Amino acid sequence: MDNRHLEEELNERARWLRIRRKLWVIPVAAAACALLCVLIYTLAMTAFGPARTYRAESKLYLTFEEGQDEAQVYYNGATWTDLLTADPAISDVIVQNLPDGTDLDTVRAEATAEILTDIRLMTVTVQDADPARAEAILEAVDRALVHFGGESDIFASIELLSARPAALVVYSYRTRNAAALGLLLGAAGGFFWILLAETLDDAAYVPEDMERRYGLPVAGVLLRDGSFYGTTKQNYDYLIQKWSDPATASASSAEEKAPAAKGESESGAVSGRIIRTAVGNTDFAALRSAAGVIVEIPFGVRMGTRVGACLSDLRKQDVRVRGLLLTGADVKFLQAYYRAGAAEDGSRRTGGD
Repeated sequence: MDNRHLEEELNERARWLRIRRKLWVIPVAAAACALLCVLIYTLAMTAFGPARTYRAESKLYLTFEEGQDEAQVYYNGATWTDLLTADPAISDVIVQNLPDGTDLDTVRAEATAEILTDIRLMTVTVQDADPARAEAILEAVDRALVHFGGESDIFASIELLSARPAALVVYSYRTRNAAALGLLLGAAGGFFWILLAETLDDAAYVPEDMERRYGLPVAGVLLRDGSFYGTTKQNYDYLIQKWSDPATASASSAEEKAPAAKGESESGAVSGRIIRTAVGNTDFAALRSAAGVIVEIPFGVRMGTRVGACLSDLRKQDVRVRGLLLTGADVKFLQAYYRAGAAEDGSRRTGGD
């Protein structure tokens, strides 16, 4: 089988024109991928995201005794969180004030005491699924700390400055980030899909590529309305006369209208004539009886390998393949490829087949 088109030089101009026609795929793919990412992110946050949590918070002011500089360094944020449940002077008072159903394990899991900026200002937070229980635990911790400040030799006092009721914790949902990521992935995926698809496209678009690929002349280019493109009508008439037998050259114009159906049972009666046939016609006996055969290749149909196999079969069957005919061509594509204006092209187009 002749697979020379697998190694043929890529026609960059024709490929770009085909890519340009499919650029609409990029925004569509970007929008679809963005929507998919948002749906996946929303589902993940709904099904696997954090449960509803309420946070209660209080502020306490620490007054150290004179000469307790080292103690001020020691009592940092991490130390206070540990002391809530580790120091009996604090934990015992917390247990006395905890609501029913809670213990020190609950406090250890939900309460945090931090020194954020000023070493004398402590922030206590409690997070719980029940807002009332969060407030009750916070109150127990605050009472224990105030009591500890009055009993400790290190502190002159620990005073409660303020307490905020429990409020729902609002998590940062990054739906916009998910949408932006989807847009980026979709646009990139759409572009590379178009690029790959058009690079691997083996369809016939311009006669020059067909001639390089199959090593046969392209007799003409038929448009979708049945007319010839540009000067290809003149080429077609000349080549038909050239390939016909001298005795039947005068009848060539009638032969141009011969049907190209797959099963041309009457083709045996056209001995000495040039006939046209579609790709896949296996009536080799009828095709061999002709002076020459022109194989019709549809425009833009991805069947390059199939055409190569067909031409190989025709050669093996001793069918005289004279040339090719590109059919159903897109005039706008050809105009863009050859940079031909509509007026100029209209003056060059000739009558139908």
